[in-house]
Amino acid sequence: MRKNGVNKQLTQMEGGVCAVNGIFANGVCCGGEKADFGLIVAKKRVPLACVFSKESIFSPSIAVNKKHLKTNGSQAQAILFYGSAVDFSKESVSLMEKTCRELERKANISRDEIIIVSTGEIGKPFTTTNFSVDTLYNGLGEDNEKSLSVARVIAPSEDRAMQVAYSFYLGDTPCKIGAIFQKGIHSANSSSGTVCCLTTDIAITPALLQKALSSAVKDTLDLLFVGGACSPCDTICIMANGTANNYKIAFEDTDYDKFRYFLGQTLFQIGMQMASRYAQNGVFVCSVVGAKSKRVARNALNIIIRLPSLLRGLRLGEFSVEDIVCALHETGETIRFDDIAISVQSAKGSLSLWEDGKRVILSKETVKKVCDGEDLEVLVSVGKGNYDASAISVF
Repeated sequence: MRKNGVNKQLTQMEGGVCAVNGIFANGVCCGGEKADFGLIVAKKRVPLACVFSKESIFSPSIAVNKKHLKTNGSQAQAILFYGSAVDFSKESVSLMEKTCRELERKANISRDEIIIVSTGEIGKPFTTTNFSVDTLYNGLGEDNEKSLSVARVIAPSEDRAMQVAYSFYLGDTPCKIGAIFQKGIHSANSSSGTVCCLTTDIAITPALLQKALSSAVKDTLDLLFVGGACSPCDTICIMANGTANNYKIAFEDTDYDKFRYFLGQTLFQIGMQMASRYAQNGVFVCSVVGAKSKRVARNALNIIIRLPSLLRGLRLGEFSVEDIVCALHETGETIRFDDIAISVQSAKGSLSLWEDGKRVILSKETVKKVCDGEDLEVLVSVGKGNYDASAISVF
């Protein structure tokens, strides 16, 4: 329920990136086994923010994007998708720039206002032999199926395309956010990289859009432990076209905080869907609360979520609370034993495993009954601080 113009709920809806009015999309097959070229277009240049791979080696598309973002002042009108290959040659960069020039001529969109997302088999020769800008541009639409057609471009197969859309409120103004996304697993013949492209109808400055995205990614997709190492293709971007007609967010005020919250919630749900797609047994969510800083919470999660013995135990329906207590010790932070509390819950119930500085003695059967649930949530309290963070893994 809304009260005094405040609502911290996301309401699911259809449409993907096209849930936002004034956003057009299309994905086409140009000779591959699935849709391999896609396009998302706004009616005019709009604020755009990006977070790229942290690796020192990054894909040609990221090199082109960094160049374009410097020129366009963090505003863009189109996102172009290549879904079949990631080639690191100079010829690949030239082909991408050539395609941007073709789109510039066809759609009257400055090539510097086009962002490129590439994924696919790393090292496979990149080609645009059968690519047609006319086919891609002339087929643009603004419905759920058009958004899904672009989601198929970045998916490893047609049936694994993923998208979401939500509505929310900033004060009394109804707003929307939509996304297409994919988490590639590093293996032969699969799409590579974490790719997530979002659209929203809020009005916001480019600088604050970038700050909100960078912060939200750090708390969500950066704490997604699925599929191994980072990829040179990792790209997360968001366009904000302002059609919601909210008061433009130009300062870090209450509306900024609300939008940052909703963006973080959206990315967390996206992370959950990415994880569930690849889970063999279930999804494991671990939250650290009561930390004295975000750094402490994230540091603890980085150790806990990677514990091989913990994940092995979960696959067997077992839970080693001692592993988590030892992991907290490994953080090097000052955490009092009396402040530690650990609980676990699933669809089959919830249990307190550690409280008041000591382990709660439970039978193996009792623990196994709860831990045999499909998905698990583990809550680790480390004190009375104001900071928390959550990480997602699979077991």
